[in-house]
Amino acid sequence: MRSTRQFGKFVAFQNGFSSFFGEFLLLDEVRLLEKTNKDVWDMLMVFAFGSLSDLPATTSLSEPLTLKLKQLTLISMATRDRRISYDTLGQELKLDSDHAVEELVIDAIYKGLIKGRLNGCGRYVEVEEWQARDLHPDKIAEIRKAFDSSLQNVGNVVAESQAMAKREEALTFSANFEEEARNICIQKARAEVEEEMRSVGPPNYAPSRPSTSTAGFQLGPRRRIPGQKRTQLSK
Repeated sequence: MRSTRQFGKFVAFQNGFSSFFGEFLLLDEVRLLEKTNKDVWDMLMVFAFGSLSDLPATTSLSEPLTLKLKQLTLISMATRDRRISYDTLGQELKLDSDHAVEELVIDAIYKGLIKGRLNGCGRYVEVEEWQARDLHPDKIAEIRKAFDSSLQNVGNVVAESQAMAKREEALTFSANFEEEARNICIQKARAEVEEEMRSVGPPNYAPSRPSTSTAGFQLGPRRRIPGQKRTQLSK
């Protein structure tokens, strides 16, 4: 009980709610608790990084501290799942009714710990946003590894995109080069034809004249028209 009262001095935020306890861990007098008062130190670690299930079964908390730890646990649950069922909330937060679940969630929404909506018919909570919590030092290496992997993936995507851009550029250059070479060949062939036509000159055609030749035609005997007098040629 004495340890709980001592711990309450560290987590008693009378003017609001805070999900961060990292500032306490930086204080020299708090860091000494790991050696001088292990129970208080372990409790502080649970509030800073853990959840209600991490609290030893033999530990008894006051009602305000219990509520605070349940709300911190709700934040951690929101980071893992955007849709949380009433059954899961009741099990993790040790709540025995849907009304108790809704009451705690509504209070958390009102305090700005999470942003979301309740679905009473579906019996689940739809979470949109949540307040951040302290990051355990042991998680830093894991997160750094995830960041490195993400950066590597981004680097691979960038490299592949650059390679694709270069291939497209090469294909475009090749197509333009072939088109230009084709145009040059056409222009060269046209110039050769024009040069050949100039060297030969225009075609010399003789003008056509009507034929006056009577060759092949014979004049027959002259026939007298009836009634026409014969004309005597004078000698």
